[in-house]
Amino acid sequence: MIEIINNYKDYLLQNDKSENTVYAYVTDVNLYSKYLEKKEMNLYTSDNVAIMGYIQHLLNQGKSERSINRIVISLRSFYGYLKSRSLVNDIPKISYKSSRTTKKLPQILTVDEVDKIIRSVDKDGPKGIRDNALLELMYATGMKESELISVNVEDVNLDLSFVKCIDNKHFERLIPIGRSACRAIEEYLAIRDQVADAGVTNLFVNLNGQKLTRQGIWRIVKEYSHRAGIDKDVNLNTFRHSFAVHLLQNGANVRAVQKLLGNQVLTYMDTYYEIINSDKINLIYRNTHPRA
Repeated sequence: MIEIINNYKDYLLQNDKSENTVYAYVTDVNLYSKYLEKKEMNLYTSDNVAIMGYIQHLLNQGKSERSINRIVISLRSFYGYLKSRSLVNDIPKISYKSSRTTKKLPQILTVDEVDKIIRSVDKDGPKGIRDNALLELMYATGMKESELISVNVEDVNLDLSFVKCIDNKHFERLIPIGRSACRAIEEYLAIRDQVADAGVTNLFVNLNGQKLTRQGIWRIVKEYSHRAGIDKDVNLNTFRHSFAVHLLQNGANVRAVQKLLGNQVLTYMDTYYEIINSDKINLIYRNTHPRA
């Protein structure tokens, strides 16, 4: 089973799936494999009943519907791979219908909250200087965490104030960066070579000198959000969503924001405008209702 899953991982990487996606898919498949093993079921002969039993098992564990929907996608992909390698005769019907009809809007930080998070960083040592640069760049560019991980030192041009970003589909875009981010990156570059191992080209490295991981970025975001006292579920996408909403709130063109985000689908733009309109309605209410 381990060999099959490792081969599946290689297959995903060869098909240009992002590190984040590969990690999620492989983790989901590993947990599913352990469930089958515990139930003494065979992966190659498992059917719809086994799949529905696993979904019910996840619900009993308290997994969110969002997580289960992602796991369903992972298992569809895995069984599709097994079918393509003639390891299974049929692909089980894998589906899960959410009981909720309303969508949850992403958490958005206010400009003040972003400032609080960044100001909470103690820049007395290499870690703080790196973390400050990372948070500044996240908010300045709206890049995904996988894109931040992939940025190399040579991709940053402080003279012209831009960073080159290449997404998981190998599309390249140039994103302008503001003065605050430029200063933070300049401070970080002055000490980066003291930490980075020879030959490591990634801009952001961990304290062992290797490239920073997704989990490393997650810990940084959580650490400073907690330190700043932000009472919101701040995750790896929160800075990206906040970047987009703040630009649109200040009059940025929708197409320009799409370009900055990397040709983000219009569905997200509709979501961002829903957030903005909700804020406007709340403001109107507070300013006009007699007992607000």
